[in-house]
Amino acid sequence: HTMDDGADAKLRRVASEVLPQCIPILSREAMHIKYRNAWGSILSGGYATFTSTLATCLLQKRESGGDDSELEDNVQSWIKTLVSSLLRLHGDVAKDGTARTAVEYATSTVVRGMGVEMFLSVVEFVDDDGDD
Repeated sequence: HTMDDGADAKLRRVASEVLPQCIPILSREAMHIKYRNAWGSILSGGYATFTSTLATCLLQKRESGGDDSELEDNVQSWIKTLVSSLLRLHGDVAKDGTARTAVEYATSTVVRGMGVEMFLSVVEFVDDDGDD
């Protein structure tokens, strides 16, 4: 049981100290237009893998039980930030075929990695016609 406690403490430390600094940088910088030519690698590689791994950690944490809702809420929020940034970028590059393909591939990688159910739980769909 000590190994689980150690791993859990390490996860908590990473989640409280490292991730809060990484998420904003990743969700802004990786998507900066100056990196557009590398999006095929950056987004489907590092970005999508990182997002999917966070989701996997969250799912495992939920399955293992325990009462750490603050950590779970933070991770869920970070996943939502990363997914939302990717979807916003898709709208921004709608007319750029190569960039759009890179964003769509990364999005499909995220969906496969985290599962459709979790993906749909973090995405907020809004009607384009403005009716609520």
